[in-house]
Formats: sequence, structure tokens, C-alpha cells
Amino acid sequence: MIITYANVFLFVLMSKKSVITLFEKSLSSPKSIPFRVEAPIISPYKFLIMNLLYNVLFRECHRITSRRLYFGVCILLPLFCLFFMATIFGNGQMENIPIGIVDQDNTAASRTIARRIAATPTFRVTEHFTDEASARQALQRKKIYGYLSIPPQFEQKTVSGTGATLTYYYHYALLSVGSELMAAF
Repeated sequence: MIITYANVFLFVLMSKKSVITLFEKSLSSPKSIPFRVEAPIISPYKFLIMNLLYNVLFRECHRITSRRLYFGVCILLPLFCLFFMATIFGNGQMENIPIGIVDQDNTAASRTIARRIAATPTFRVTEHFTDEASARQALQRKKIYGYLSIPPQFEQKTVSGTGATLTYYYHYALLSVGSELMAAF
């Protein structure tokens, strides 16, 4: 459909003429009070812009549906990403992040800490390690996204109050997972 300025001008002229004829009819009847009925008149520029936008929209929809690749990249892929991100961040935070625990203390306090960490919905303790080297290898292979290290003599340092610290490590390339781990620990 080709739009010319003549078509736009005729459309505006016809719409103005309909307003004028309604006004003249109301004046010609003696029993009615003269009033002007105004129909919405579309300016020629607005009509032209709306028609051009419609043509562009129709053309782009035709292009998107003409090839499977275009349709997949423009429609299906964004919908998949939206669904994927909604399942990960369904509650506003990640859940069931696979982590490991390196327990070098093997006391009641360290087992209590491991049970409490396993009880949080953010984490899923998948492996218990005896040394940090094997935990670091699992982290590099992305079997786990992070691990908590409980140092030797942790319970003794906790009871005596001499600086018992827990350290956790996460894969630095996974920044969103790292921020979730940092917030949960």
C-alpha cells in the first residue's frame, strides 16, 4: 500500500467536510439548538506516521517469521532466557547451589556447622572433603561452586576465644554465585 500526500490530504479533507456538514444540518433544523459535533480529526502528519509505523511493523513481522533463525533468535531465545532466569531467581535468590565442606577438625562443633549449612535452602552440600586440594580441584572442574573450610582445632579456638575463623572459597568467574554465597555465609 503506497501512501501519498494526496491520499492523506483527501482523508483529512473528507473528515473536515463531515464535521462541517453535521454543523450545517444542525443550523438548518429550526427545532434544534445549533451545536457542533466534532469527530476526532487525524492530522495528516499523524496519519502518515501511524501508517508508516504500521507498514514497518508489518514488514518486520514478516521478516521475523520468514526464517526459522530470525524467529528463534528474536522470539524464542529471549523467552527461553526469561524462563531460565525466572527459574533460577524464582524467590529472588538462588537455591540449591552445590557446595562442599572441608572439615579438618572433625569435632561436634564442625559437624553442627556442616548440618546447619546443609539445612539452608541456598546451599546443597554435595561433597565432604578431607583436604583443601581436592576441594579446589572440584571447584576448578565446576562440580561445586564453592566450599567452606573448617580449620584444624576450630572447636578449641572457639572455646578459648583465640580467633577461630571459617573461610569459604568460590569460583571467581561465577560472580552472581559468589555474591549469593557471600550473602548466605
